[in-house]
Amino acid sequence: MGEEVPYDPSCTSGYISNPWDPQPTKLELFLLLNEQLKAEDASTRAFYRRVVEIESLLKERRKQIESPKLSFSLFDPLRNSEARRMRLEKYEQTKAREELIKKQQADFLAPYLLRLDGSPAAKERLMAAYQDCKDDLRQFYHKLEDEMRVRLDELASEEHSLKRFLAKFQEHFEDEEYEKFIMEGENIELNKNVVQMRIENLRDEYRHKAEHLDRALYEDERLNGRAPVEVKFEEK
Repeated sequence: MGEEVPYDPSCTSGYISNPWDPQPTKLELFLLLNEQLKAEDASTRAFYRRVVEIESLLKERRKQIESPKLSFSLFDPLRNSEARRMRLEKYEQTKAREELIKKQQADFLAPYLLRLDGSPAAKERLMAAYQDCKDDLRQFYHKLEDEMRVRLDELASEEHSLKRFLAKFQEHFEDEEYEKFIMEGENIELNKNVVQMRIENLRDEYRHKAEHLDRALYEDERLNGRAPVEVKFEEK
């Protein structure tokens, strides 16, 4: 296995059905033999994969026979007391976990404290994590607002171009075509209002979340001292 074997035509044999046909060259014989070897290798690999699958299935079946355990019923799980108990237990665990998540305060500092590698955190490093947490929230909403402002500028440019186009070529359009351009301008104006409202909503949403974050961090016992609650959103 893995050893290189030189090709020797004298070591091969074949059946010539018609001696009057052109006989294959040594190169053609080599390529034909190479294809057959590749096909044989692929077939062998497929066979071994199938053997592994069958052995896995047999192993799993032997395990089921040696220690049978009914985890669910395909027909009526309510008639199977063990399956019903397991389903109810899983449901209660899921419900209790969801209720616990709702009651627990989100640990905003956790991702930033992981950067400390478990070492005792000095006050300066804790306050730096506190500031990083606030900065990331501000930058996230600033990025969203920047994207909305780019879209607003694009709509304003479209509106300006449409007005110039209509002012220059208004007399060349039929009434029906002109009405279509008017409707397009109204849609642009509507989209501008929607984007502007979205920007205002983003600013309000940031203020509320920043205030909530500040209160949560202010009450965090891991922070030595208390940072004053201060929410600022830079004007653009």
